[in-house]
This record gives sequence, structure tokens and C-alpha cells, in this order.
Amino acid sequence: AEQVEILAEMEHGRWVVERTSNGWRPGPADNAKKQRPQLVPWTDPKLTEDEKEKDRAAVRAIPTLLAAVGFALVMAPQSLKTKGREKAM
Repeated sequence: AEQVEILAEMEHGRWVVERTSNGWRPGPADNAKKQRPQLVPWTDPKLTEDEKEKDRAAVRAIPTLLAAVGFALVMAPQSLKTKGREKAM
């Protein structure tokens, strides 16, 4: 559950960067004006739980999507997770 929340927040951040780099801005939903109310940080109270759940659902779908093309997710041993990128010797 904790991993899903972390990855969902990362996915939301990725989406915000992708949208804003293409000219989208926060505001009332309006495709013509390139506005979306969800273009706020994960911790912003304007981002509703329903919107956060969309990111959680996308993260939960990753194993199924990978399996469909012959891949699988495997949890790294704790020694590989230290500080996110360090590898055990």
C-alpha cells in the first residue's frame, strides 16, 4: 500500500510536468484553454481523493500491463532499496 501511494504521487507529478511543459495550466477544466484543475501538487487540498485514486489505479495496473507483454515486477531486496539507487556489493 505504501509503495502504491509513493508511485501514485510520482505518476501525478510526471503527469503535471508533461502537461505543463505542453502549455497546460491549472484552472477550470477547459481543453480549448489547456486548463485542468488537477494540475496542482499531490499535497494540494484541491486535488480530490477521487483524482488521487485515478493515479493509484494506474499504478495498480502496471503489473497486469507488464504481464501482457511478458514482463513481471519483482520487489528488490532491502539492500538494493537503500537510498533508492545504491546496490549491494
